[in-house]
Amino acid sequence: MLAHRRSGRVAPHFIAFLAVVAVFAFAGPCARATEAATDCDRLAGSPTDPERVAPGVAIDKIDPAPAGAACEAALAAHPGAARLSFELGRAREAQKRDADAAAAYRAAVDGGHRLAAVNLALDYFQGRGVTKDIGEGMRLMNWAADRGLPSAQYRLGLIYRDGVEGVAKDEHQAERYLQRAVDQDDPQAELTLAVIRLNGLGALSKDLASGARLLNTAADHGLAAAQGLLGAAYLAGLDGLPHDDRQAERYLSLAAAQADATAENALATLRLNGGDGVSQNLDEAVRLYRQAIVHGSARAARNLASLYEHGQPGLPLDHAEAVKLLRIAAAGNDAEAIAELARYADAGGGGVAVDAAEAVRLNRQASDLGNGVAAVRLGVFYYEGRGGLARDEQEAHRLFALGVARGDPRAESIIGTAYQDGSYGLAPDLKEAARLFRLAADQSDAVGENNLGLMYERGQGGLPQDAKEAGRLIRLAANQGYARAQVNLGLYLLRGDGGQTKDEAAAVKLLKAAADQGEANGQYNLGYCYAAGLGGLAKDPREAARLYRLAADQGEPSAEVNLGIDYMTGDAGLTEDDAEAVRLFRRAADAKLAPGQFLMGLAYLNGLGGLAVDRSEAIRFYRLAAAQGYEQAKQALLVQGETP
Repeated sequence: MLAHRRSGRVAPHFIAFLAVVAVFAFAGPCARATEAATDCDRLAGSPTDPERVAPGVAIDKIDPAPAGAACEAALAAHPGAARLSFELGRAREAQKRDADAAAAYRAAVDGGHRLAAVNLALDYFQGRGVTKDIGEGMRLMNWAADRGLPSAQYRLGLIYRDGVEGVAKDEHQAERYLQRAVDQDDPQAELTLAVIRLNGLGALSKDLASGARLLNTAADHGLAAAQGLLGAAYLAGLDGLPHDDRQAERYLSLAAAQADATAENALATLRLNGGDGVSQNLDEAVRLYRQAIVHGSARAARNLASLYEHGQPGLPLDHAEAVKLLRIAAAGNDAEAIAELARYADAGGGGVAVDAAEAVRLNRQASDLGNGVAAVRLGVFYYEGRGGLARDEQEAHRLFALGVARGDPRAESIIGTAYQDGSYGLAPDLKEAARLFRLAADQSDAVGENNLGLMYERGQGGLPQDAKEAGRLIRLAANQGYARAQVNLGLYLLRGDGGQTKDEAAAVKLLKAAADQGEANGQYNLGYCYAAGLGGLAKDPREAARLYRLAADQGEPSAEVNLGIDYMTGDAGLTEDDAEAVRLFRRAADAKLAPGQFLMGLAYLNGLGGLAVDRSEAIRFYRLAAAQGYEQAKQALLVQGETP
């Protein structure tokens, strides 16, 4: 897994639910169930009309022609009936006959129909079928609200909460109207006022206890968005609600049963990760993610793509499927998915051809949507002058700062690494690297946790040397499936350091998990465990050599050395091949690995692998290795009568 790819672990998103406060269709009590229903009532009645005499049908489900004909016939039989005029207006609206719809709504209002006033007010707000007139729209909405219609009170609450053309924001007015609707048990108003109380709004202070009560009430009234938000709140453990995975599962399940895509996604994540009293169930998580995708969740498509990108026990790694899902999410304008598609365009894989110009386009699109890591990656393209861009270090650094300023933990980790290495034109600054890694780690970014842990291990960037803190942070990253952290934690467990109790079996398990993700260092170290028979593994030189080759093919220098030794000796089932051995040793030496440098010295001294005997070149390689403290190189120099 690449250093700056997203973790395979999917985290729940409480904030996603806070945005889901819109106008939800919710049926109120049927006030006139004893009155005979006409075909007009059945075909064009509203499920939210307190005056309805039939269940009603959503506006987008009305069959326009039959509904229009039925309502014309009903009004001919019952001239001036306000309810039927309202329903004719809905039929005309479904027929896209906006002026006729507004006229029918006006006739219904004149007959005292409250919900018709709301629909006509919306027409005036939007200039649909009438001349746009915000004042007239507000007059009609207030008329309905003053006559006790909760949906009008709720909509006025939204208008004053957000402000509209000609109507200034007024948090106190918003609260007043929403409270009037809440007093009539309107679940939409309960949810909206709950969110205001949980977060505060302008002059309105937070009231977590009241917010939690309202949220519970809206959920108990069956509103899917409220059930989903309540489930997310229990997952997050708000001040007004304790963390409770079982309650989270209960409410998310209720919302998911109503096809709420946001809840389906969150429930999938809970089932994927498990929790207190909630068992992990990968199959169920995948099913819920796919169900949420069908119901329009771009986030679910991206989350499922992440699982296929990294692979899971029981879910094989499949980059082609990941790309397919990312494209679904990107079609929903999901910035994270667009940024991930940019990474595929840059590196290839999953059936995506390498296309630097496309990577630039996608990174720019994701950055314009506010994605921090895309801004940083776009900066890298500017720094390197790739993808059709002229090299521009100033623009690169501007984009680096933008990505970090957005608080994206992956951006913080990338730029932290740049400060650590002194790359991308940034001067080395270990203190700044540590600061950025901490910011990323505080947001549970696996790369940040791992890199900050390594800085604690070494006592860098103004941090104290603290093996226990290093182990704690690296374990957090490893628990998210981050391959490099799995290797680091595995090595701690092999040696019994980093504040960890020695446990070779656990170490081998972690190294295998990293190796299965294609992490070269994991493949090398797992190969070493097979060669030495560690962690309960039977010694298996052939399996060790196979793993060394996988790692060497990715340029892992230690694997190149060990595989080279196997070729030199003809061990592990390999045919003796000094030339191949020397080729591998040279690659390791070029990577400045001391054992590789020492072995190149040995090869030149003895004329191995087709090399001419060259003592001076041998001494040069020995000195390079000795300068790194490699004892065998120091001894070799002494044998040659040279001072180490």
